[in-house]
Amino acid sequence: MMNNQKQIKKICNFYVDNWHWTMTILPNINKMIEENELIVTMLEEDTKENIEKIINKMNIKQETKTKILEVDWKGYPICKYNEVKVKIEEKIKENKNINIIIKGTDEYINKMNEAIEKLVNNVKLNNEIKIINCYEVKNNKEIQNILLKHELILNTSGIKAK
Repeated sequence: MMNNQKQIKKICNFYVDNWHWTMTILPNINKMIEENELIVTMLEEDTKENIEKIINKMNIKQETKTKILEVDWKGYPICKYNEVKVKIEEKIKENKNINIIIKGTDEYINKMNEAIEKLVNNVKLNNEIKIINCYEVKNNKEIQNILLKHELILNTSGIKAK
């Protein structure tokens, strides 16, 4: 088992509804692309339609829009460990920083985090992995506990200290 704690950062994000989440995540995705970081999504619900509607209204280069649309915005039910492994293992080999965006119910987020932690504990990391857990506020009464489990918080202005 490897000790990759320093290379893994846990970040939380809170949103009111899917449109709010889209407006929050897109500027950050844009920055990740500009910094040549990799993006992996694990979304319980499909967000592709919202992303496409908003991206077409943004004032960014066409090349950046294309890269944002190339991100997998489809929703997936809870993935098994082997599916998570396939999604992330190839990205780890690229030796670039990886942003894993997880959006769904608390159960979904917890299961995805367990699978990711199991995977990264069994590989040597040469890159930083940011796990961005996105929580819907109206379905969550545990915001204080969520904040305690994360190092940083993501909002429209970027990743900040809590």
